[in-house]
Amino acid sequence: MDDLVFSRIDDGDAFNTQLAVDTNGDGQIDLNEYLTHAEQRFNKTDANADGFITSEEQTEAHKNMRAEFKQRREERRAKRQEQAQDSE
Repeated sequence: MDDLVFSRIDDGDAFNTQLAVDTNGDGQIDLNEYLTHAEQRFNKTDANADGFITSEEQTEAHKNMRAEFKQRREERRAKRQEQAQDSE
């Protein structure tokens, strides 16, 4: 399976930032790219790789996703603070 290319499309407003899965770099997500990403998310959530997602696996995956988002948010906040200090 091809590695996914994650590209951020940012119009300057953090609330309008999109995360896109675009393996061929054409700026669009085709059905194959979408299904590949969906399969990878399924496999990441299916912790025991039995081909099924239990409610426990879903809960754990959701908890992990929230932790990742929190970490990224904190990293962005620290970067903005650093940039603000550098501009003073």
